[in-house]
Amino acid sequence: MAYIYDDCEECGETTGIRVTPSRYVEACSMQELGELGNLLIDEGFITKGDILSDGKTNINDTAFAGALVKLSNNRLLLSVEEENYILELSKRFV
Repeated sequence: MAYIYDDCEECGETTGIRVTPSRYVEACSMQELGELGNLLIDEGFITKGDILSDGKTNINDTAFAGALVKLSNNRLLLSVEEENYILELSKRFV
């Protein structure tokens, strides 16, 4: 559970509520979810690469994105040859 605090303009007091993250997200509109995503990116909690946003992903897209995240997160464990191969491969699409 998370506590969300807000200042009451009418009474001048700080009020708080307890809410689960899932309930908060379920209550958000699509616009609010977009704003939440942008906030998480801006604050450094996630990167744009962590988000699959087109809504048209399939099992192969999900597996490929997961593999890319694994490679990115473990870059320092790659050999020089593996890293160079990936960099050269990526140059084909510039």
